[in-house]
Amino acid sequence: MIYVGYHNIFEKNPIPFSISILEYFTGGNGHYGHLWFVYMILGLYLFTPIINYFVLKASETEVVYLLIICFLSTSIFQLFKTFFKINISLDISNFGSYLGYFVAGYYLKNKTFSFNKYWFLLAFLAGYIFTLFGTYWFSNQNGKYVRHFYDYFSPNTVLMSLAIFMFFKEVFNRDFLPKVMPVLDRTSFGIYLCHLLIINILSRKFQINWAWHPPVIGILVQTSLSLIISFSIVWLIGKLPFGKWIVG
Repeated sequence: MIYVGYHNIFEKNPIPFSISILEYFTGGNGHYGHLWFVYMILGLYLFTPIINYFVLKASETEVVYLLIICFLSTSIFQLFKTFFKINISLDISNFGSYLGYFVAGYYLKNKTFSFNKYWFLLAFLAGYIFTLFGTYWFSNQNGKYVRHFYDYFSPNTVLMSLAIFMFFKEVFNRDFLPKVMPVLDRTSFGIYLCHLLIINILSRKFQINWAWHPPVIGILVQTSLSLIISFSIVWLIGKLPFGKWIVG
């Protein structure tokens, strides 16, 4: 409702209120793309009792088997379809997509590895470099922008996600600013909900965005301000009566 109100007041092409309500109850996102996450996580919550029972009873081999199936169906099969035009009809991507990340988080949280933790950082950097040069090369070959390597389920993105998760788990798994981290943890979902509104305002009204020269400065300034302002808003709303009903 906040996003629709902002859009109708400050942006062009206002959204009819009736259409916005219908979209919210049928899986739309009010023309603000980040809200897809809300519908996705609700689906995961519905599956959580089943998955919870499975991972507690399953052996490590069975959990790894589930992760392999999820990876094949969402990453490898899509890779064949995109670049080799081979459409594998065994399609369980709608089931195995974010469920794979969900279970992988649980599995890696409880998994220990004997090799040096900085290998995780190198794996992340390898996926990052592959994303950049893979996108450049395939876009150049096709004469148009190819965004496959930025997809959430491309193999390089999966590698980067799991590697950086493990790196932070191994390196920062300690008491770190104990009074600050729990507050950030509690406000993280609210920050996610409102951050795009802050980004839009900073970018469109104040031109604080990637268009700066060099772009990395604009991106860092926008990111920092978005985090600080979003956190402040969520923290203040959380202090109000029933504020947690709004910010999570």
